[in-house]
Amino acid sequence: MNTPINANKPDNAIDKSLTAAQLRSFPGCDHYSDTEAAEIIQSLEKLSAICYEQLGKLKIHSIDNQYVVSLNSHQHTKTKAA
Repeated sequence: MNTPINANKPDNAIDKSLTAAQLRSFPGCDHYSDTEAAEIIQSLEKLSAICYEQLGKLKIHSIDNQYVVSLNSHQHTKTKAA
């Protein structure tokens, strides 16, 4: 099934497509022709759509390991505060 890449973008996504000139600005990419750059950009868009889709399937667990530490060791201060 050929799903358009834009169909996988969230509703609030800002379309900032990479241009051939921007791609060539990266080190090692300055020799790409317009055709090669367009193919690379298309591949990157497909890869990012796949990654975005897979991230949506991940179940992220958050562990809250924060605890209260009393920095004042004087018992008198502890009882007054309580």
